[in-house]
Amino acid sequence: MKVIKNLIVTLLIIILFFCSTILLILIPIKKEINDNFTKNVLTSINFEKMIEENPRLKEGLDKTLKPIYDETEKYGVNEDLIIKIFNSKEVKELIGDISDNVIKAIISGKDTKIISEENIEDVISDTIDDINTNNIYNIEPEVKEEILKVTKKELNKIQDYIPDTSLIDENLSKQDKQKIKILRYILSNKFLGIVLAITIGSLSVIFLLKRKSKHKFSIMLIPILIPTIISLLVTLVMHLFIATYNLNYLESFLKTNYYLDIILVILIISILILAKITHKNKEI
Repeated sequence: MKVIKNLIVTLLIIILFFCSTILLILIPIKKEINDNFTKNVLTSINFEKMIEENPRLKEGLDKTLKPIYDETEKYGVNEDLIIKIFNSKEVKELIGDISDNVIKAIISGKDTKIISEENIEDVISDTIDDINTNNIYNIEPEVKEEILKVTKKELNKIQDYIPDTSLIDENLSKQDKQKIKILRYILSNKFLGIVLAITIGSLSVIFLLKRKSKHKFSIMLIPILIPTIISLLVTLVMHLFIATYNLNYLESFLKTNYYLDIILVILIISILILAKITHKNKEI
């Protein structure tokens, strides 16, 4: 009976280790998706600097944008200005919003507009503010409000023509749809809830089987503590690479990871210390 009990506990310890690892990975990822990770990444990138420092990237970009360059050149707009437009905060945020809408739709499986009326209105509003700030032209507040009013009115007329994310599913192969289905399940609240329930269930069973052991809390919590410490060390190492390789867009993700790891480490160590003190007091 004792052997069977120990085998069950060993199996539950392994399950706890893997469940803890999964939760430590999924929770920050889900938070970043909800916090518009793609938009944050795009707005943190300086495309002008990247193009200047990478001749091959510039060559590829020139080929891609040649039709745009040819057309805008007729109006006296050179390619440098086009790159500046693409590098503007407003354009990067707009592209980021579109990307985030697509990612959220893929993960949730719910259809949504690829770009919303609010996104377009925000871009126009911010662009007007930039024009005023840079003294390119002075647009009075009343004029700005009138422009936004007309924009909103026109967008209401054409909103049915703005494509939604169902277009993505329609153009995917059967194999890709299956992969996305698996991804949706892994990143769903249901899967997260199942992993959390297994974790709590494993802890409860270990506690019941080892309730007479003075090491029960160590047996329960060390399988969670180990992956948490590993995650914390990886996070700290990644922080060193952020400044070196300009990976500022990972800052938010790593910060979430860092705080989650620190809270868990402090909580687990506190419980283990408290359990040790309580056990010693009982022996006195």
